[in-house]
Amino acid sequence: MSLPAQLFAALRQLAGDRCFPEQIPQSNKDWPAIFYRITGTPQNTIGGDSDQDVYRVEINLIDRSTDKIWALRRPVFDAIDFAFDSAERITDLPAPYDDSGALFRRVIEYYVRSE
Repeated sequence: MSLPAQLFAALRQLAGDRCFPEQIPQSNKDWPAIFYRITGTPQNTIGGDSDQDVYRVEINLIDRSTDKIWALRRPVFDAIDFAFDSAERITDLPAPYDDSGALFRRVIEYYVRSE
């Protein structure tokens, strides 16, 4: 299974199937929602070559309530830990989402090993 397919399978049910690659469609009006990005491989090769690549994955949690986003964090952590043998969480921070202030966002980033 590809890395995008693994991410979708791991995260989709956490937000009622509102889980999207890259961005949330403008037609989406239900919350919470999750979007994810695979942003590339880190430049560090100190350990040498491997049969697996390490990818940086960004998971964005979006909702009208910061409390609901906070409650989603642990299920996301558990889903990623279950889906990937080797995942290292590197950030877990609030971030701006829209200018109106009607929606809130939390960004969780991981290094994930995948073939």
